[in-house]
Amino acid sequence: AREALFEGTYTLNVQDKVHLDSIINRLRKIKGIISVRRSDDYRL
Repeated sequence: AREALFEGTYTLNVQDKVHLDSIINRLRKIKGIISVRRSDDYRL
């Protein structure tokens, strides 16, 4: 079987930093997710 690496970007609007940290930690625990990175790029 051939494996491929895919990269995607998501934009989230959250209540506060605590909520954001919680989401990031949950994503990191999902099998198959290699990395989760936060970006402070506010361009819309």
